[in-house]
Amino acid sequence: MRYRLPIAFVRTAARPHRHPCRSGERVGDRSRFAPPSEGSAAVAARVATARDIQRARYADAGLRTNAEAEGELLDAVAKPDAAGVKLLTDAAERMRLTARGYHRVLRVARTIADLAGADSVTRSHIAEALSYRRIAHTN
Repeated sequence: MRYRLPIAFVRTAARPHRHPCRSGERVGDRSRFAPPSEGSAAVAARVATARDIQRARYADAGLRTNAEAEGELLDAVAKPDAAGVKLLTDAAERMRLTARGYHRVLRVARTIADLAGADSVTRSHIAEALSYRRIAHTN
C-alpha cells in the first residue's frame, strides 16, 4: 500500500517561507531596500537628452537612434573600454550569444551610456545591458 501524506501537510509544505511583517509595514513592501528613485520629470529629461545626443551622433548617417545603428557604425560608436570588451567577450562565450545578440547588447549598453551622460561605453554599461538580457530570457 502506498503511503499518503495528510492533505494539511502537503498544503503547508508547498507554501514558501514568509517573514513576519514589522509594525506599520505593508506586506510585500520592499521600499526600505530600494535606492532613492528619481521622479518622472527627471527621467523624462534624461531620456530627452539621450535622444538629442543620439540624433546628433547619427545626423550624417541618416539615423536617429542607437537601435538603428548597425555593423561598422555600431562598432565605432559603441566600442567599450578594455574591461568592457573582456566582459562582453566572456559573456558572449558563456551565454552563447549570436552576432545579433552581441550587437543588441552593444546597442543597449550605448543607450545606457547615453542616459548616464557618458562619452564612451564602459564595463558597467556592458554589465547592466547583460543583466537586462538575462532578465528578459528568464521570463
